Amino acid sequence: MLTTATAIAGTRAMAALWPGAAQEGAVKRSWWQSDAAVMLGLFVLGAAYLSCFRRFTRLDPDEGIFLQGAVRVAHGQLPYRDFFTFYTPGVFYLLAAVFRLFGRSFTVARWTLVVAGAGVNPASYALGRRVASRGTALWFALVVMGSALPFRFLVLPNWFATLLVLVAIAAAAAATGAVSRRAECVWAAAAGMLTGLTVLFEQSVGAGLLFGLLLGGTLLALRARREGRSTSSISAGLWFGLGWSLPLAATLAVLRLKHTLATALACWFWPLGHYSGANLVRLGDPDWTARSRTILWGGGWAHRLFSFWVVAPSLWLPWLAFLGPLLLFCGALRHANLSRGKGNRHAAETVICAAESGVLTGILLGRCDAVHFVYLEPLLLLPWVALWGSSRFRAIRRWLTLPLLSSYGAFAVALLLALGMGGTQTIATRRGRVVAAPGEEALLYQLRHLRRGGRLIVFPYLPFYNFLTATREPSRFDYLQPGMFTRQQFRAAAREWGRQPATPVLYQLNFFERLEESWPRSGAAAFDPVEAAPELLSGRRVCALLRSARGDRFLFLAPVGSGCPAELGAGQ
Repeated sequence: MLTTATAIAGTRAMAALWPGAAQEGAVKRSWWQSDAAVMLGLFVLGAAYLSCFRRFTRLDPDEGIFLQGAVRVAHGQLPYRDFFTFYTPGVFYLLAAVFRLFGRSFTVARWTLVVAGAGVNPASYALGRRVASRGTALWFALVVMGSALPFRFLVLPNWFATLLVLVAIAAAAAATGAVSRRAECVWAAAAGMLTGLTVLFEQSVGAGLLFGLLLGGTLLALRARREGRSTSSISAGLWFGLGWSLPLAATLAVLRLKHTLATALACWFWPLGHYSGANLVRLGDPDWTARSRTILWGGGWAHRLFSFWVVAPSLWLPWLAFLGPLLLFCGALRHANLSRGKGNRHAAETVICAAESGVLTGILLGRCDAVHFVYLEPLLLLPWVALWGSSRFRAIRRWLTLPLLSSYGAFAVALLLALGMGGTQTIATRRGRVVAAPGEEALLYQLRHLRRGGRLIVFPYLPFYNFLTATREPSRFDYLQPGMFTRQQFRAAAREWGRQPATPVLYQLNFFERLEESWPRSGAAAFDPVEAAPELLSGRRVCALLRSARGDRFLFLAPVGSGCPAELGAGQ
């Protein structure tokens, strides 16, 4: 799998990050004391811990986008031509390859996420070890393990991009401390290739990483010239550019051969005019539902203080993230001559802070809620790890260690306990068994009355049901969101639905309530989807009013003339 191959390719880069690793006469530690053993232990521990989450689902709409898209690719469809998506194709093809090898099940997809998440832990330790002591780096990796992926354990491109970002920065930092020009160019090419792969998984994060690494390389080159030291930045930059262009050039060549290059590029840049505007929220918006706010803040002052202590790690991260750019500019202003060891460490810190600055720009231009900061928590906390390990922070560290670690510990325990809070139900779907919150009527109804391989319109935004019931959306659009998708796209989908009058519909009644909670900027300007797509309701009648475990309400609409309930959607 790509995640495993990436972890193996990044092992040497991580091993080159340790301060003093290349110094002559370094004391060789036994294997159980080495950093490699710590990284292996973190990987195994992380895989074991994250596997606890692998079957549990809240039927999040976003996860269904990529699972159903991967099924389409596994069936031979091509993104952008056969189905619409504005995401770059990396995660679709990764999941499709895994589905073909191990079967198209929900658990298989989640195991891919477990492997990627387990890889994030040693990568976080590697970068933390570069700027701090072993103990501090280990605590940092454990904090990431308990508070990052479990916060939103969903098969999304963001987590795969996070792993690629960390390994790319590891390779870039290794290039800054290379002992020869050849090694520097090799590491620069590796960093470039990993950056290009990041673009193919999440274009905004990849573009931000590219900008940040170029900024860091420029600052280091200017510093070297100011201090009168020789530099090979031009050759390293060329190798970085070559590595970056290879995965993108290969992808564009395939799209050109399939005669869909122009369409794909338009989809890649489509979020600039639609997604970003619909996702404008306050910086660090926690995106809580009304029910979550009642649970957290509905009690007395003691209850509210305890709630704040538990959820604080997700609230302060968006503000802590700005420390990286601040350190970058402060470091760029320093010009004192440094010894080789300190110079290498300062170069690595510059690369890390510059990369964080670039990635942070991508978040601010996209959706800057708390979740998108948590996706990149392993990178955004690194400047704090560097400060935490410094001697200047020693006095404050005594007083802050216990409160911070206890808060993160409580946060991790709360995420783990939330899996069974309020009870669970195990549902045998056509993609394997899943564990959901109690009260999931809609999925059970579909499993009883829809045949495998049939067609089903889930409107407007929950393709997860298509995935779990092994049904197909008859149009190019697995989901449609008013305010993010255009009227023309709704009309295009409606024309395709009009050619499939016998297809049943699962219509979400309370979608606009969700729209106002999660996408407040698009709610006021959003149009009535039924008005934009009248074919959705014409020729159909209500069969059932259903509820989901998330509290959503649905109408199940069957074609006029068919039974209710009946074996619907079979091979139309």
